[in-house]
Amino acid sequence: MAGAVALLDEAGEGGGLLGGHMADELAAVVGLQGELRHIINRHVIAIKVDRDERPDVDARYQSAVQAISGQGGWPLTAFLTPDGQVSFGGTYFPPIDAYGRPSFKRVLLSAAKYYQENREEAVRVAGELARQIGSVLAGVAPSGLEPSLVDRPLKDILRAHDPVNGGFGRAPKFTHPGTIDLLIGRAFRAEDECLRDVVTRTLVKMGRGGFPRWAVLE
Repeated sequence: MAGAVALLDEAGEGGGLLGGHMADELAAVVGLQGELRHIINRHVIAIKVDRDERPDVDARYQSAVQAISGQGGWPLTAFLTPDGQVSFGGTYFPPIDAYGRPSFKRVLLSAAKYYQENREEAVRVAGELARQIGSVLAGVAPSGLEPSLVDRPLKDILRAHDPVNGGFGRAPKFTHPGTIDLLIGRAFRAEDECLRDVVTRTLVKMGRGGFPRWAVLE
């Protein structure tokens, strides 16, 4: 599942808001879609982040939103300052006020209004939070990676590969881009024909319509 990040913009008279939200959530809000589109075009630029492709980005924003709201998860919506620091965020915001949660429309308008009227405070709070999160994440950062660390994941991937229908594991198969990137990189560096076959078979099956949305059918 993907999440979304948002940027608070310094440009324009009075400042504007660059925001983000799950594209699927926006598409699902059929009744309010036109109104939301107007709000987004006026205040927001949606930025969708795939947590499978950028787990590092997801981890940082998850930590910040958890510190702000006390919970994390997906879908994630985070509002950032221009330099990428989290000012506000949350998880699921429904189409209308419900379940004790404000609607996504209310959140968008409130976030824009707050930043425009309290920009210095928003930037200061976001900066303090970023320093706290940075110190925590810095303490667990790896000192270095050995090429041999890739060997075991590669074996697991090959063991899960479907030699008939492509992909990995049982249907529905969620083929992660990071898995394909890893296989391609190792295949060409090691000139490994087996890995090339795995990649080719999977991509060919996907290209022939073997998956709806994210999942491979067979």
